[in-house]
Amino acid sequence: MSFVEALEQGLMWACEDYTKIASGWLGSDVKPKEDQIKCALYAAFRAAEYHVHVEPSHESDTRCDLIVKQGNGSHVGVEIKTAWAATNWMVKPSEQERNWKYDIEKLKMLIKDDSIKKGYLIVLLASEKDSPAEKKLRDMIQTLPACRKSRVGPVPITPWNGLDMLQFFVVTVKPA
Repeated sequence: MSFVEALEQGLMWACEDYTKIASGWLGSDVKPKEDQIKCALYAAFRAAEYHVHVEPSHESDTRCDLIVKQGNGSHVGVEIKTAWAATNWMVKPSEQERNWKYDIEKLKMLIKDDSIKKGYLIVLLASEKDSPAEKKLRDMIQTLPACRKSRVGPVPITPWNGLDMLQFFVVTVKPA
């Protein structure tokens, strides 16, 4: 299985998990968490026989959510962010955007110091479908460089604290 196929499989598993969580499977939670995505990606990469290091630190004291070793020996960094957008939520779009851009810069730094060959920023947009907040954040995400919609989503979910839709976005970070 290719790296991107394993990545998409992990996002699908995370989406399936969130669908169950939203329906009250184990009680309730306030919002989707990055750790759920990290766990699903870890499982998918390991199932595809990739080696995965969770939250490794580097010489620069920079941590990355996941470092995945590909069959050719090169390393790929994965950063994960969740974004929420609903009518009655404190969305803080500029703060969220600042965090996405920080992670992109972190991945670029890891590429520059040769810790990784390529990076991916995964952004989950959990939203109230068609709300002004959803449109604003979606537009902001799609302006990130080399951003594409994942094949996973948009997926409707049981209303979860005002959120009823999930969509993953993937930002590819390559050497300059």
